[in-house]
Amino acid sequence: MSAARITVELREGDDRIRQCFDGTAEAAEGRLRLRYEENGENGLDGQVEISAGDGELMIERRGAVAMREQLRPGIPTVFTYATPHGTADIRVDTRKLRLEIRETKGRLWAEFYQRLGGEPVRKTLEIKYTVTKEGKDF
Repeated sequence: MSAARITVELREGDDRIRQCFDGTAEAAEGRLRLRYEENGENGLDGQVEISAGDGELMIERRGAVAMREQLRPGIPTVFTYATPHGTADIRVDTRKLRLEIRETKGRLWAEFYQRLGGEPVRKTLEIKYTVTKEGKDF
């Protein structure tokens, strides 16, 4: 694992949330694993692990919020979003996924629809990473 700067941007309509984290990255043979800590500034506290490769993006959170969301074009999935206030099952329909994985930097991009009750909501997610120092443990 190498130290990395990770930028996560989520768009929903005109709303945009952009956050930057210091974490770790490991890229090899077309697969990627990113890890970082959320510090509560966004209302979330805990660890995030993102893995990508083979046409799939997986986001797993552990801490105040727990979830394991799979984004894979053409394959609808359901994940459970758990908070201290309760749980909800959210359906995800991924339309597009682009994975640009390299050892020192890369970009993951997805367009998907999430449904929690009512109408589906279109979202786009962009994750960028840049390795800042080789060999630092997370």
